[in-house]
Order: sequence, then structure tokens, then C-alpha cells
Amino acid sequence: MDWNIDLIELKNLADEYCEEGKKAYADDKLEEAVSLIENAVHLYSKTGSNYEKALSLNLLGIIYGTLGNGDLEIDYYLEGLQLACDKNMYSVLVLFYNNIGASYHVVNNSKKALEYFLKAEETLEYEECKAEERYPLWAMATYLNVADAYCSIGELSHAYDYIEKSKLYEEYEINSYNKYPLLITSCKYLIKNNQSDKVNCHIDELLDGIVQDVEASDHIKNIIDLCDLFRAMKAYDSWRKAIIEFEKFVSRHKTVYFQFIVV
Repeated sequence: MDWNIDLIELKNLADEYCEEGKKAYADDKLEEAVSLIENAVHLYSKTGSNYEKALSLNLLGIIYGTLGNGDLEIDYYLEGLQLACDKNMYSVLVLFYNNIGASYHVVNNSKKALEYFLKAEETLEYEECKAEERYPLWAMATYLNVADAYCSIGELSHAYDYIEKSKLYEEYEINSYNKYPLLITSCKYLIKNNQSDKVNCHIDELLDGIVQDVEASDHIKNIIDLCDLFRAMKAYDSWRKAIIEFEKFVSRHKTVYFQFIVV
């Protein structure tokens, strides 16, 4: 028996499971996505495909977070983090540190979140990260996360500094995805800094953005932040419009977690 051929076939099968899982996730078939990605992780373990396994563990964490299962979300992130540390996969470490931080941030443990976001920032300094095509994406997302956490704990001067750092990567085409979180974080900073009047001109842009921003893992955080913004501004008509858009999003997902968020 040629074990190399067997390993190649297993790796190809794992890749197929992974791609099917990503498609199921994109189609909001979350339970199906979990099953497919778990199959991929099992096969990647057999073939020693550590990088692919780590990315799959990260995706499992994201999916379970979307399903509202915070315990399994963190379990998969921590398993992947340990693997990335053991194998010195610095580019993957950035993802895990940011996602673990985001998990703490969404439950209002901003100080713990900040610890992980700052670890992600430290990891960006490795040459392996800087050489990656996606480095501008990771850098902008990380700086926005740090800014958001600082804003939440009231350290506004640090929040401003990191918002400005994130803007250095705004024009990269890969970062079109991050422009809406930049807008929300910037508006959050202005409100915390008693400059709500400067946010009024962005209300339509904020509402338009939430209609387009429907990727499950980040949409939840963005809608919560947006509703908090509108409440702080006493912009209740806009707040109701944001809730209506989120209810449309919930109608496409059959999880109790989303329904509790709306309530």
C-alpha cells in the first residue's frame, strides 16, 4: 500500500469537506456547515495538515459563535490557538487572538478582549505576517478591534490613535470589508467624546451599511453597536429601522440565539 497516495487522497477529501462547509456557511446552513468542517478537521489531523486544520478550527469557532454556543466557540478557538502556537503559525495566530478577543468583547468583557487584541497586534510584527497578501486586512481589523476595546473602557486617546492607524490601510481593495466597522467605531468614538453632532450626518450611511453587512459572524456585533449608537444619540426612528433590518436577518436563521438578541 502506498501511504503517500492514501494521504493525498485523504487531504483532497478534507479539502472538499472544507469547501462544502464554507459554502454551507455562506448559505446560512449552519448545522450542515458544522458537520462538514468537523469532518475536514478530522481528516486534516490524520494527514498532518496543521495549517488547514487550524483554519478549519477557526471557522468552527466562528460558526458556533454564530449559533450562539459561546462555550464551543471558545473551545475551538483555544484548540486552534494552541496548534498555531505549537507550530509557530503566526499568520493564523492573528486570527485566533482577534476572534477570542471579539468573543469577550461581545459579552462586554472589554478589558479581557483588549488583552487578546493587543496580542494580535504584537503578532503582526512577525515577518511571516507581513509577507502575507492579507496583511493589510489583518492589520486594519486588529487596529479597529483595539480601538473599539479602548473606546468601550473609556480610554479615548488610545482609541483615537488606533482609529487613525486603521485608516492607513483603508484604501487597500482587500479592506472594503472593513470600511463599515471603521465607520461604526469612529462614530462610537465621537459619541463617547461628546461629539454626537458629528455623527448625525452619517445616520443614513450607517443604516445603508447594515443592509449590506449581512455576513453572520460580524453582523451580530455590528447591529448591537449600531443600536447602542442610535440609543445614545436618542435617534429612536433610526434605532427602529436598524431593528427591522436585523429581524429580516433573523428570519433567515432559525436559531433561538438570534431571536433573543432581537428581544
